[in-house]
Amino acid sequence: MGNNAFMDGDSWLNVGLSHLFDILLLGIITGLLCVPVITAGAAITANYDVMFRISLKKENSIFKQYFAAFKKNFLQSTVIWLMMLVLGALIVFSAVVSLGGFVSMDQPIRIAMVIVSIILTLIYGFEISYVFALQARFENKVMTTIVNALVISIGNFPKSFGMLLMTGALVALGCYIWGLIPLFIILEFSFVTFFSSKILLSIFARMGDDEAAGKDQTAQSEEE
Repeated sequence: MGNNAFMDGDSWLNVGLSHLFDILLLGIITGLLCVPVITAGAAITANYDVMFRISLKKENSIFKQYFAAFKKNFLQSTVIWLMMLVLGALIVFSAVVSLGGFVSMDQPIRIAMVIVSIILTLIYGFEISYVFALQARFENKVMTTIVNALVISIGNFPKSFGMLLMTGALVALGCYIWGLIPLFIILEFSFVTFFSSKILLSIFARMGDDEAAGKDQTAQSEEE
């Protein structure tokens, strides 16, 4: 008699539903912890930490792992987050000045500023797509993490652009459907982060991350 996928706790269905629930729960927790603003960096870093574990099938207690990563990375993640906020504010200011018409300037200068603003926004999107993931995965100084995020993101442009498109799509939807912004935030910190974690792990594997490449699991199997 075949196994019942609903009754068997280790069946592909129950395991899949469990992971689905965990991913959604992580999105909700991260969204809530971003509300105080100052804790957003640590919350996003912890989210990536657990998403990596889920992708690598090494998660245990997501609550325990999440808040352990939150505490461990709080200081550096917060410094990075504050720097990202300042940079983001400067880019927004540049865009407002170039597009808003609040400052009188020649048309060629305005066009040049618009182009610069677009390029800076793209670079900023790349940076923020990687920097907290790198903080979650590797131990480095703050500036090293920031520089590495920029270099790695540009070096993997197609994948970086794909991740940015997923986030951009939710931002665009949020601009049109204000009432669903909380849902879009949860989707960003759940499914978008999960799929991004898959992409990031493939990049980290090529960078020499043995765990991301599955080499540590292969070595463990050979020892057994």
